[in-house]
Amino acid sequence: MKNLKIIFTQIKDFIVSKWKIITYIICSFIILSFVVLAFKLLTNPMNIKVTRKNYDNVIERIRKNSSKDDYQKVQAVIAMAELVSLGDNEDKIDYLEGKSFNQMIKKIQKNLEEENKEAEQQKIISAEKQKIRDEYLKFDNYTWEVKTSNYQSNLIITAEIENLKDIDIEAFEGIISISDKLDNNLGDFKIKNTKIIPKKAKADIDMTFYEDEYYSEIKDISRQSGDLYFSFTPTKLIVDGNEI
Repeated sequence: MKNLKIIFTQIKDFIVSKWKIITYIICSFIILSFVVLAFKLLTNPMNIKVTRKNYDNVIERIRKNSSKDDYQKVQAVIAMAELVSLGDNEDKIDYLEGKSFNQMIKKIQKNLEEENKEAEQQKIISAEKQKIRDEYLKFDNYTWEVKTSNYQSNLIITAEIENLKDIDIEAFEGIISISDKLDNNLGDFKIKNTKIIPKKAKADIDMTFYEDEYYSEIKDISRQSGDLYFSFTPTKLIVDGNEI
């Protein structure tokens, strides 16, 4: 125990006596690390601003000295610049000049993040609107028949429509989806109605879908020997002069 105490005392005395040297070494190491990092950043070809003169050289340096992932990102940026320049009848360098590839990649990534965020917000808004629309109309008592006329097979659907709200529905658009007993979708059929459905009222609706527009869907349905299952999704409603 006494020997350990002596050793710790000697170490302490050494540190105190050599403190200036140790401090100098630590500071020198920090400065050197900063210089090395700055040098790497400055010499990294991904950080070099592109000009018409250095463009080919920068691309070649990135190919040789950067990762495969970075090089692929650079190629994607160049491809985008080429597409934009074709549309504007300009040179791709006009869109690359004055910026480094790291700057351009970060900007593209930021734009993508903002677009994805906006898309998610729009998805939430659309879902909320759809929930509201679904509460207005009820389709029920479907019947269907495929009729052949003038060498064309047309699908005829009849259904009962009910306005569930205490307000007139002036017009609506929607999609009737048909599936088989295994829940395989056989077709989505767009419908449009401009007749007023009075509040809390029911009405019969007849719809004909023509083969020249729904060829494959009608063929699939005509081959069915079992029951078909129907669902209706309203995509637009006009109520009190306003679109929902």
